[in-house]
Amino acid sequence: EWLLFMDSDGEVVADDFVKKYLDAAKEGHAVICGGIKHPDKCPSKEQSLRWKYEKEHEVRIGYISKCFRSFCFMIRKDVFNEIPFNESYRKYGMEDAQFGIDLRKKGYSIHNIVNPLQNRDIETNDVFLRKTEESLDNMYLFSKELTEEVRLMKVVKRLKKAHVAWIAAMIFLITKSMLKKNLCGSAPNLNVFAFYKLGYYLTVK
Repeated sequence: EWLLFMDSDGEVVADDFVKKYLDAAKEGHAVICGGIKHPDKCPSKEQSLRWKYEKEHEVRIGYISKCFRSFCFMIRKDVFNEIPFNESYRKYGMEDAQFGIDLRKKGYSIHNIVNPLQNRDIETNDVFLRKTEESLDNMYLFSKELTEEVRLMKVVKRLKKAHVAWIAAMIFLITKSMLKKNLCGSAPNLNVFAFYKLGYYLTVK
C-alpha cells in the first residue's frame, strides 16, 4: 500500500528510520518527506560548493526543504499511480518541485518529518555547478508551471517589474568567467553562487 523512495547515495542514519515513516502514515498522511542531511565536515575542498550550500540550508531551515525533494519520501501507492513523475523533464533538476505542485493541485498535502537520509555522494564543485545550470535550464523551460514554487523566479519577477533585470544580466555576462572560477575553486562563496544562478537564469536562451 506504500512506496518508500530512497536515493541510492543516501545513508540511513537513524535506527528507527522506517518506524518514523510508519508512525506518520498512521496519522493519515498520504505523502511524507524525511529530508536530506550532509556530513558535519566537508569531505574535501573540491566538494565544498554543494556542501556549503546544503549546510547553510540546514542552519536556516533544517533538513526539510520548502519545495518537495525526492531524496527520501514515502507515498501511498494509489496516490503515486494517480500522479506519476512528469517525464517531460529531460535534464537534471526541478522535477521534484513539479511533482510537489502536481500533488497539491490534486489536493494532497506534503507532510514533513525530521527523518533524513545522509547524502554520501557530494559532487565536485564543477559537476555541481553544471547540474545547477541544467536545473536552471529546466526552470526556464517550465517557468509557467514553477513560478509560485521557486524563490528565484519570484526574485526575477520583481527585477523585471522594476525594469532592472537587464542590468543584472549584463553584469553576469561580463563577470561570468570570474564567478565560475570562484565557484569551481577551493573556497566558493555562496553569495557569488546566488548571483550566478540569478544571472544564468536571466541569460538562458
